[in-house]
Amino acid sequence: MHGWPTVALVAVLTVVQLLSGCDFGPWAAPSTGTETTSTEVDTGPEPSDYRGPRVLSVWPQPGASGIPRDAVIRLRLSGHLDPGSVTAGVFNLRSGPVRRWISMSYDPVDRELRIWSSPALTRKVEWVLEILEGLRGLDGEMVLPGEVTRFRTNDETTEQPPIPSPSYEGEIAPILSRSCTGCHNAGSKIAGLVLDSPQGIAETAVETLSDGWPSFVRIEPERPDSSYLIYKIIGWKDISGQPMPSALVGSAPPALTKDEQRLLSDWIGMGLPFVDPQDTDS
Repeated sequence: MHGWPTVALVAVLTVVQLLSGCDFGPWAAPSTGTETTSTEVDTGPEPSDYRGPRVLSVWPQPGASGIPRDAVIRLRLSGHLDPGSVTAGVFNLRSGPVRRWISMSYDPVDRELRIWSSPALTRKVEWVLEILEGLRGLDGEMVLPGEVTRFRTNDETTEQPPIPSPSYEGEIAPILSRSCTGCHNAGSKIAGLVLDSPQGIAETAVETLSDGWPSFVRIEPERPDSSYLIYKIIGWKDISGQPMPSALVGSAPPALTKDEQRLLSDWIGMGLPFVDPQDTDS
């Protein structure tokens, strides 16, 4: 019976360390530098008839150490995800038994999941990210569950936002002007879509059901994966009609570069800064 107080004390110290980042014994292993490249992921054997999206690469790499406590975990996938399945409930970010609350964003341009914890992770602790049952592709095929990566944090934070915030006036408006507004302007209103002003975007695109995919809206703030506009500009195979931009009026405007597609996706992911419908009446 005299051993029970010691066992209880060890358990309490372990929980305290996980929650506060204090150093107790083996948890405080020194870091060896931050990994900067992603690596292919082996989540175990696949069924012979498996056709669902696969995790192609992940950062931090499995076994990496010296990872900043506010780092964004990035998973690159082989196929697009069903936005309805991208929820915190299908992931488990844990250290031992302690599970962390996570936020996430899925970028269809790069087929990349970004996952982060707020507040920052506990320092000098090993963390494990697992995919649970329920994550699926746009075609309905399930992503195989399993461990994706494990890594150890250091003392540092990057203080960088999880998603870049492009400037509407400086970056987004010039892209739309060059490649989109020749057709989708206040004069022509082709397909009822106006992209040449914040008010036009707010009134004809934001939370407006798309004609191509009735289950998607044209633009859903903070959800590029639910925004039909993104799938049109990347030319996803199941879109209705032609990819954007196309030659609806005159010659076809220049296609968006991959970097420009990312800017639009990040802009939507940040909630369309400077395009708030409540601000367009002023």
